[in-house]
Amino acid sequence: MEKEIDKKPADVERELPDIIRNIHNLLPSLPKNFQEKFKESQEIENRNAHLLSTYGWYLSARMKYGSVLEIFKAINNNDISGAEKILLKYYTDNIDDIKNELIGKFADRKELIVEAFKAHKQKMYFSSTILFLSQG
Repeated sequence: MEKEIDKKPADVERELPDIIRNIHNLLPSLPKNFQEKFKESQEIENRNAHLLSTYGWYLSARMKYGSVLEIFKAINNNDISGAEKILLKYYTDNIDDIKNELIGKFADRKELIVEAFKAHKQKMYFSSTILFLSQG
């Protein structure tokens, strides 16, 4: 079998109508209102993320989409406590990765970042909060 990379331009040109026909055959299987649905889902995400922020939480871009959907489902069921449990588990499970990422991005602030996480781990929340906020 000939590798795609080894094909000559003339061969690709001959196959182009078949490729285009295959793409056109696939298009009807896509939702006709895909753009509307995408916009609607973005609005829902923004609304739920805003609601979470009123409780002092924010969604990490590193969270799995399934977890995000669970959080939104909890919020829509007025189960703020359930949403908070999912968020708390995520951040607790990933605290070392978060710390290491911050140190990697801000190596010149390593001592301060380490101190902030240490204070937080020792439940010195006033101290850790001040240290974290001072970096903003």
